[in-house]
Amino acid sequence: MRDAKVVGGVSAKFGHQPWQAAIVKRSFLSQKISCGGALINDKWVLTAAHCVDRTPASNLRVRLGEHNIRDTTERYPHEEYTVRRKIVNEGFDRRNFVNDIALLELAQPVIYREHIIPICLPEKGTNFTGELATVAGWGRVKYGQSYMPSALQKVDVQVIDNDVCKSWFKEKGRREQIFNTMLCAGYKEGGRDSCQGDSGGPLVLKKNGRAQLIGLVSWGVQCALPNLPGVYTRVSEYVDWVDIYINRANRGDLLTVNSPPPNTAVSKSDQQKDKSGKISSGSSSSNDDGSRLNSSAVSMASSRHLKRRRK
Repeated sequence: MRDAKVVGGVSAKFGHQPWQAAIVKRSFLSQKISCGGALINDKWVLTAAHCVDRTPASNLRVRLGEHNIRDTTERYPHEEYTVRRKIVNEGFDRRNFVNDIALLELAQPVIYREHIIPICLPEKGTNFTGELATVAGWGRVKYGQSYMPSALQKVDVQVIDNDVCKSWFKEKGRREQIFNTMLCAGYKEGGRDSCQGDSGGPLVLKKNGRAQLIGLVSWGVQCALPNLPGVYTRVSEYVDWVDIYINRANRGDLLTVNSPPPNTAVSKSDQQKDKSGKISSGSSSSNDDGSRLNSSAVSMASSRHLKRRRK
């Protein structure tokens, strides 16, 4: 999905992104890192819905403390966890990547270490326009190239007002919608961005000594092009959704919930009213193959999953 080292970035120092998660997809014959994510407490990881909506939880692993994916001699090795349950926001739509957010519950609690620490969520409804944030991942270093870096890459990008972002897309003749639950980050001149393979990874704002997760890599038009910044899931719009599902899981009543949590979707005027959350335990549910989604419509966009859902 992006790069020149996440496109225009540099190799991250070991342990400087301790909340960074690598989402591993396993099959009968192989396994590979397909997306990023962010550790938010000792049992839960946030990632993009498009990274996991078509994969059973039993085929997912979460790797924490990873830095160089080809170095097996690191002083502090990574740790890998099985996924007990995935919760995909039921308002997620592959046609426009609205509500591109999912929770992964780990089968065992994480023991925090120097290089494995969770990140804080932002306050609900916070506006980060103009702030400089950092996105990290193991995605492509240039759009269209197959090379994927071994070491975690990071790049600083500026948060852009949504109305400005919409005008930039319009100037380029693009028709994709930027919803209020999305966040744009990058530069008018391009050059710095996330890219394919970075999907689900964290966009982090560090301020006053506190790091907070403000976005998840979602989609973009190629990578690092002028007037076409990266588009992220705006985490501050989903704080209630996250809290409700984690609390319900902790109480053991997750599977009995039918009503949607409040304030977790784009407004009805933006698109259809959101629903609560698609739930899957270790075995595949009827939704795991993504059959309700119109995958042909995704040609309009490209995710930053191999895929970033980058257009």
